Amino acid sequence: MTLVAPQWFDGSMSIYLGRLHPALHDCNEFFPPAVAKPEEAKKELENRSTFFMTFALFGLPPEYSATCDQILGSPALPTMTRTSSALL
Repeated sequence: MTLVAPQWFDGSMSIYLGRLHPALHDCNEFFPPAVAKPEEAKKELENRSTFFMTFALFGLPPEYSATCDQILGSPALPTMTRTSSALL
């Protein structure tokens, strides 16, 4: 939780997201998908990306609540990459 605690956000969205993307990369590097089929591995990586997206949104200050609501209200939860694009 200290990775994406709200005090991490210092006003620069690019720096904030720049701290989160390496964490997602490290997670995928240290814990590779535990499935043999490539399509299942891809789905597992997408699920991890969505999980990190929720952490990223959790760490934002209240003034970003409308943007968070818009992202979370989409028909399909976006991945970290799509969320980063929306936040930037």
